Amino acid sequence: MIENRKVVVLTTHKVGGGAFVAASNFSKELGQAKFDTPIISLDRKRLLDNAVFWVNIFLDRVFKYCLGYSNPIFHSSNTITRYRAYDIDKFNADVANIHWFSNGLISFSSIIAMKTPYILTFHDSWLICGMEHHPDNGVINEGKLDRYLIDRKSKVLSKARGYVFPSEWQAREVNSRVGYSKPYLVVPNFCEIEKDLLGINRSSSNTNEFTIGFVASRLFENTSKGGADAIRLLEKLEVIVNDLKLPVRILIAGKTSEKVPILADSGYLTIEELGEVDRAEMVSFYSRLDCFVNLSHFENLSTTNIEAHASGTPVICYDVGGNSETLKNGSTGYLVEDRSVDGVLNAINRLILAPSKLAGMRKSARLFFVEKFGRESNLERFIKFLEVLDV
Repeated sequence: MIENRKVVVLTTHKVGGGAFVAASNFSKELGQAKFDTPIISLDRKRLLDNAVFWVNIFLDRVFKYCLGYSNPIFHSSNTITRYRAYDIDKFNADVANIHWFSNGLISFSSIIAMKTPYILTFHDSWLICGMEHHPDNGVINEGKLDRYLIDRKSKVLSKARGYVFPSEWQAREVNSRVGYSKPYLVVPNFCEIEKDLLGINRSSSNTNEFTIGFVASRLFENTSKGGADAIRLLEKLEVIVNDLKLPVRILIAGKTSEKVPILADSGYLTIEELGEVDRAEMVSFYSRLDCFVNLSHFENLSTTNIEAHASGTPVICYDVGGNSETLKNGSTGYLVEDRSVDGVLNAINRLILAPSKLAGMRKSARLFFVEKFGRESNLERFIKFLEVLDV
């Protein structure tokens, strides 16, 4: 029977990293479905790992310098065999589920040499650009070295039994850049605080002020996360709410940069910085929001958009990457043209000035989450995918 299969879950990210959390959740969910799912983290704990990693990074830099390599995005040219990749074969598993591997942590040759059949699960754009995100200017300067490395990555793809993508957008991107011919499944990462978010009572929201939420992870330091747009938005919002004498509270979860002096209360606009928060505290964060704003210029499939919907919170975000798959435009939130701060401001105004519309969006957001992102339905789809692949 399919549920008695052993599925080794492999992640090459550090413990606590986004890919590790996603892989760990995957392992737990499969375990509850009667799979034997050991999880291996190819992190850098061992001294040998550290030595090999840094030697490889040094060789990478020398190699690229000698070639006059100027690509702002580094494709990993890792060719050093990593012994831990072979450890998977010792489990005698029916299939290995490899969750995204970052530069320098594992070689292509190791994966190709594995005897255990494997499925590749993507979290970001490893096969597109070699690192987590596109460069800020969106330009990738492809040269001969890039083409060679993409060809190597194509071999990894060609040997895989199948692929799992968080979004249809990324499935298309990887296919256009690298190409693949095996079956694939689009299934979002499991939301680890789903039950708590679905239990939020939206009727307890503060009706005296409108509350807008941001997640500040690198928001004001990484331009691809929309830091400059966030500052412009707050400046414009300050003028509007003071003119209307409408109390608006900005909640920022996560650490913000000390370089941003604008984050201070002003008249009817209140700024509340929550600092670093754990996953449990994020539930409280979402429960206080009237809307969630995501200003990132690059998203594969935004976890925060999904979490906001689980709590019944409408989302306003740029129409980039897989964002259009995380909401229903006009029904559970608003998609805005990339870098249009005025467009985001207009969307916020619509919600502020139409309380009945906001209440309807809250119900629609939660229903949309259950239908598209609920763990039970997605776990069932993944299990059926294993049956189709006959692993």
